Amino acid sequence: MIQYVTSACNSRCKMCFYWKNIDDHASKKELSIDEFGKISKRLGGLLQLSLTGGEPFLRDDLPEICGEFIKYSDPLIITIPTNGLLPEKIYNSAKKMLSSGSNSFFRFSLSLDGIGDLHDSIRGVNGNFEKAMETYKKLNELKSEFKNFNIDIGTVMSKFNQNKVKDIFGFVEKNLSVDNHYFALARGKTRLPDAGAVDVDSYADMVRYKRGQLKRGENRPFSGIFREVFELNTEILLETLMKRHMVIPCVAGKNMAIISETGDVYPCEILDRVLGNVRDYGYDVKKIMRSKEGRDALDFIKKEKCFCTFECAINASVIFNPLIYPRVLKNMLCKKTIGGYVK
Repeated sequence: MIQYVTSACNSRCKMCFYWKNIDDHASKKELSIDEFGKISKRLGGLLQLSLTGGEPFLRDDLPEICGEFIKYSDPLIITIPTNGLLPEKIYNSAKKMLSSGSNSFFRFSLSLDGIGDLHDSIRGVNGNFEKAMETYKKLNELKSEFKNFNIDIGTVMSKFNQNKVKDIFGFVEKNLSVDNHYFALARGKTRLPDAGAVDVDSYADMVRYKRGQLKRGENRPFSGIFREVFELNTEILLETLMKRHMVIPCVAGKNMAIISETGDVYPCEILDRVLGNVRDYGYDVKKIMRSKEGRDALDFIKKEKCFCTFECAINASVIFNPLIYPRVLKNMLCKKTIGGYVK
């Protein structure tokens, strides 16, 4: 599940698909701590929870929000992305969450879309690159104290850096000791309309490059499976781009839900279709997904075979599609045979 905790953001990224919500942040009545607790109580257990934004660390109560979901939903993995602009605050919040005694495993995903000035230009903030590097160093300090978290780097591939993504991966490999570095394709209706104009051949080249990289070992639960699912995700996404149609059945709205910072429930981030608001349904997300609006959305996805480049939706579609499992296991066994993972 993906839960937006705020639309406040201190970046103005050129490839942001959430920019209208961010620009309209002041007019929104965001969910409170109590409301997050009510949502979590009715959700039940979660395999994966993403707390996102905006910039999630702009919420002073982020550790408490996280605590509500831990208390009632006990997520196996909690992912929190950040632009890294608030090193001290991010460090303090992360330490508070890691100190909670939770069994959940945390992934703090730091955005890096270029090296130096390129990153600053794409993100719309001077000095963002240096702040991100400072945030990395501070998060890395926690490694000696806590074992239940990874530091990830996330790179959004857009028109503005499509020929520099390999350089970013090389920089990270040489200078940072991170657990995972992934790339995603700019999606949706971006702040600058042409931000998502990525050459398909450039994306295909990055898929091949990423496949050929020697992988580092992670301590994330089921890391080998999740890594293979994500790499298979990129191949399916590439096939989707080339064929311009749905490659595997999408489970958005069935096995995955998006909840906005104001409580609107969507089947996915790309399909602009509100199923209902938690405030009108007793904070019961499952009830909303079973509603007429929810069933109609599933019928639409199935009949229209809508397709997109939303990695989280493709990930979920792989995880909840048993017909894909043999392909995942085959690729994992091949990697183990040739020694594809290192510590």
